[in-house]
Amino acid sequence: MWGKKGASEKRRAYMRQWRALNREKCRLDSQKWYARLCEQDPSRSRRYHRRAHLKYTFGMTLEEYDELLLAQEGVCAVCRREETSLRRGVVKSLDVDHDHKTGEIRGLLCSACNTALGLLQDDPLRIRALSNYIERK
Repeated sequence: MWGKKGASEKRRAYMRQWRALNREKCRLDSQKWYARLCEQDPSRSRRYHRRAHLKYTFGMTLEEYDELLLAQEGVCAVCRREETSLRRGVVKSLDVDHDHKTGEIRGLLCSACNTALGLLQDDPLRIRALSNYIERK
């Protein structure tokens, strides 16, 4: 048992060293793999990137995103409307809204609400002031 673990550690060390010495070959191999993946099933490629983006950026799985989307009935948490913005001719997914200080996920927003919130720098005073301004008679 100990021998196997040592062997696998040696193999990993060897592969790390080999990849460091053969960066260009590794890069080309990755590009070929990705091109083949996109050719075979473009929707699989999109799902792969969507999963990776959610996990890396927000620490959430696609399943957690889908649960949140279902809880919000598929609409924006602020305006309660469906997303209408397009990306490459396809309606975008709702954006994940999160607190930039704590990283806590607050909900899913349409592009318009997410952009507005970002421009107002998530500042409740600015948001209230804008609301008061727009509701003046």
